[in-house]
Amino acid sequence: MKRTRCLSLAMLLTVALVSMSCGRGDDGEASAPTSTTNDVPATGATAAIPTTTAAKVDSKLCPVKALDTAKGPVEVSFWHSMSAANEDALEKLTEKYNAGQTKVKVALKYQGTYDESIQKYVAGVRGGELPSMIQTEETAMQTMIDSKSIVPIGSCVVAENYDLSDYSPGLISQYTFASVLQTMPFQLSNPILYYNKKAFRAAGLDADKPPTTLTEILEASRKIVATGKAKGAADKAFALEIQAWYPEQFLSKAGEAVVNNDNGRNARATAAKLDSKTFTDTLQWIVTMNKEGLMLNAGRNVSGQNHFLAVANGDVAMTFGTSAALGTVYQLLPAFPNIEIGLAPLPGPTGAGVTIGGGSLYMTTKTSDEQKAAVWDFMKFLNTPENQSYWHVNTGYIPTRISATKSAEVQKFWTERPGFKVAFDQLAASKLPVGGGGPLIGDYLGFRAALESALESVVADGDVAKAQSKAQADATKAITDYNKRIGA
Repeated sequence: MKRTRCLSLAMLLTVALVSMSCGRGDDGEASAPTSTTNDVPATGATAAIPTTTAAKVDSKLCPVKALDTAKGPVEVSFWHSMSAANEDALEKLTEKYNAGQTKVKVALKYQGTYDESIQKYVAGVRGGELPSMIQTEETAMQTMIDSKSIVPIGSCVVAENYDLSDYSPGLISQYTFASVLQTMPFQLSNPILYYNKKAFRAAGLDADKPPTTLTEILEASRKIVATGKAKGAADKAFALEIQAWYPEQFLSKAGEAVVNNDNGRNARATAAKLDSKTFTDTLQWIVTMNKEGLMLNAGRNVSGQNHFLAVANGDVAMTFGTSAALGTVYQLLPAFPNIEIGLAPLPGPTGAGVTIGGGSLYMTTKTSDEQKAAVWDFMKFLNTPENQSYWHVNTGYIPTRISATKSAEVQKFWTERPGFKVAFDQLAASKLPVGGGGPLIGDYLGFRAALESALESVVADGDVAKAQSKAQADATKAITDYNKRIGA
């Protein structure tokens, strides 16, 4: 029987209809080139994205041919954090894989949210159960590397001479460290603007020209609130989810690093970079929105639904949210006839654009040679253009494969639901972040807790200087304390 979990957006329907609330439930050795590049457009110009080099990795770490001599089906455990429509799609892909061959049997094991899953994984490294493979979000990369419990996927790439040239721009750079691809891309997302077109029209705004900056959100919010919900707009204009991901994206859009040493890419991060004017401006925007009564505080939103529910109920007209929620949002739209969903790129500072979000797939060392080969085979299966097309259409995650976006299925889908193309276009128009990828931070949970405390602080008292200073100090302390704990 399928579990019911409160973190999923699928629960929005139940919450909206029966006003229930619930607690958290919430990517013989073959010869290989000495270096490869993935020459794909990253900003409209061609940018060479470095991949694994044979000189940097031991291909024997990934015995890709071990399945050839395996006796009986090789069992693989896969820890994941998908829910709602995303879990349905993952289950169907896994069933398709298991039914399509006889050498491997993959068992999906839900582990809660990404944060809960990584905590269980770290506990397992210290002495407990570990899976054959695990899905984690991009923020876990430094922790996974430091755990010394993973097989770098670059070793599989070199062992099989696997072609990476069809992967989307920036993906390989995002998941590469020390010239080695550490993890297999799988699900690709970024934050976008969700808004109610009906509320925009009621307020006299052009529903086809949503805000592109935080200042424009402020200006539109004033008109929406002045009109009010009774006249078809909303009594509050914007639902703020207390989520560190958004200000991190604003820093990247401004061409800035989130932590020092080029986002921890050229050397281990030792300090936050939250003392920038971009972060000051972000906090001041929140203060202004709040003081003028334009904003609804959705809190830290551990259920993952509050900000979406506020839009669905017509309480607010706009919010930020992950593109990975699109599949579930469209599933539920028929239950909310007063909403005409609009989707647009994430507003913020003009500049470099968003960084990659979502999740990737790690192979663990606590497995036999046959299991490593099985994991690699399954990872490749999940990333075929056909399966990435299916994954995109059914979840909203951006395809990892360029050819998948050109498939008839995806092109037809984008014609019918152009909103699903927003996140893809946004990422395609983005430059690589400082250091070539998002920040590598050991205690990312601690770092984000400090950042989110700053957001809460300015909502509470409006003191930007105090909140920013404390965020810089506390986030840096989270980084340095982690480095000390692991002896780095």
